Amino acid sequence: MIYTGYFSKIKDFTDQKNIVSISVSNPKWIYIDKMLKELAPTYKLLNDFRNDKITESDYVKQFNDMLNKLDAKKIYNELHALSPNPIITCHCGTKHFCHRHLVAEWLQTKLNIKIAEYKQGNISRFEGRIVPSDNSTQLKLL
Repeated sequence: MIYTGYFSKIKDFTDQKNIVSISVSNPKWIYIDKMLKELAPTYKLLNDFRNDKITESDYVKQFNDMLNKLDAKKIYNELHALSPNPIITCHCGTKHFCHRHLVAEWLQTKLNIKIAEYKQGNISRFEGRIVPSDNSTQLKLL
């Protein structure tokens, strides 16, 4: 099983051993020894987005273009070589747009698998965001 999560939510030491960082930078307060940098945004992409040089939609397109150059099965195997229960981790909380959700969407689509959010279980994602499970809320988002 693969999970997604964010650094500050993963407090259990046993679970911290399963963290696979896909972040440009890692927090100083937690030891991170597993990283998959090819799943991190480039510094330029992240900087352009943070400085409003590109829109969220542009970010999604550029990041997905980057992911589509990778082999999803190879990435899946690399994640499991790093940890039997990898938690794809970055800094963003669950209420924010985040590239980890784009990675999860990509892997789910390419490999026909489910990727749960740490401590939340199965969730729906759309273009880098968690989609609420309440159908009336989903309709408002679309």
